[in-house]
Amino acid sequence: MINVDDSFTVLGTNVTFEANIKSKSGISIIGTLQGDVDATEISASAGSHVQGDIKALIAELHGSVTGNIHAGLVRVFPTAVIDGDIHCASLSVLPGSVLNGKIIIKGDPKEPAFA
Repeated sequence: MINVDDSFTVLGTNVTFEANIKSKSGISIIGTLQGDVDATEISASAGSHVQGDIKALIAELHGSVTGNIHAGLVRVFPTAVIDGDIHCASLSVLPGSVLNGKIIIKGDPKEPAFA
């Protein structure tokens, strides 16, 4: 589990953010992001919506994602709905989640799996 601390940026509930985001630390998405996100760690909470591509070392997904995911480690939780391809080195998918796309697993989990 990702620990949210002072080095995390939080996009809160009832907020829609329309932009591409790049961060050298972590991002916690609780609301809606319309754009691509590139960060060390990304946590998308249950009820969150990401409409864009995700690039990270670690991506923990509880909400909905419409876009491709490129990460070293991807964890998909039961409340997640993913519409896009997942490129990663390590993948964990829990029962109840929905995945619509291709899964490509290769590389080192300590590096983003950029295609």
